[in-house]
Amino acid sequence: MDKENIKVTNAIVHILDSSLDVPVLSNELLDLNEEIEDFIKIHIFKILSGDNYKVTQLDDHDNYCYKELKAYLGNNDFIAATENLSLQLFSLMKKNVDIPAADIIFTTFNYEGDSYFSMLKMNYKSSYIHFVETIDTGTKNTIVKQKTVLPSEAQSLEEVIIIDLDDFSVKLVEKKYLINGEKEYYLSQYYLGCQPELSSKSKLDIVTKTADRINKKHFNDDIEKKMQFKKILLDNYEANGTVNVDNVINEVFENNIDVKNEFKEKIMNQGLDKKEFQIQSKSSFKKLERQVIKTDTGIEINIPLDQYGDRDRLEFITNTDGTISILIKNVGKLIGR
Repeated sequence: MDKENIKVTNAIVHILDSSLDVPVLSNELLDLNEEIEDFIKIHIFKILSGDNYKVTQLDDHDNYCYKELKAYLGNNDFIAATENLSLQLFSLMKKNVDIPAADIIFTTFNYEGDSYFSMLKMNYKSSYIHFVETIDTGTKNTIVKQKTVLPSEAQSLEEVIIIDLDDFSVKLVEKKYLINGEKEYYLSQYYLGCQPELSSKSKLDIVTKTADRINKKHFNDDIEKKMQFKKILLDNYEANGTVNVDNVINEVFENNIDVKNEFKEKIMNQGLDKKEFQIQSKSSFKKLERQVIKTDTGIEINIPLDQYGDRDRLEFITNTDGTISILIKNVGKLIGR
């Protein structure tokens, strides 16, 4: 995916500070200079090229957001649509004080021939800035705390809605906040009125954590079994960009039908009903690319997973007395850190 292929067509900022009685709504579009457009494109690109978004469908005809977007497609009044959507969200925020205050950047953009409508919720951060004050004796420079700082380009947004205007499919990033005494996903449940499936990153986390629990229960937390699972998972992804759970567990657990069935049951109970899912970014596997081994003798080894299984570089040897030897081969140079 190329960030430069994202073409922002409209953008507007509305201030939804729930410490105020009313939102501060803009009557004018943002001036899309190069810096502002790039700022918006970076955040959109991070969502579309990552694995943290959920997928769902906006198809409830009684839902407020659905009605507003249908109206927008009819009258092309972008400002009115964003104002109405902001008022609806602000009302929800005022009723539930745990939802963070934010500036909302609404945008429309084109990407690969499709048209999108997005809501980037820029939750406020606190930071310190200098403040220059003119006093009787001259200039006084001080430091003040700014409580309404927006996330930078380097930070990932915690709440984003991107809607395909052709079929109303939704890509959604959201967080749980306290709603009516319980932590809930308010954007999907109360704002969009939909039930999204798990994000690809969440699916991957479910698979890897379930593998750890199965390994501890049935294989005494066997380090080679752990590394084997990670390596096969990575190889599966690198072959076709997807994770096929059945293929992975069939290769790792082989003829152990009971363990394979237990694995499938556990991931289904956590909401993972599809056994194959796509991963867009290899960074989602970052925690799986290395295995740290700590021995009971105090030695720690950090092993890249791409070297596991290569007997010319690394070998695990089970000795007759039950102890384990790790043989690292063909090392040209040792470097101390």
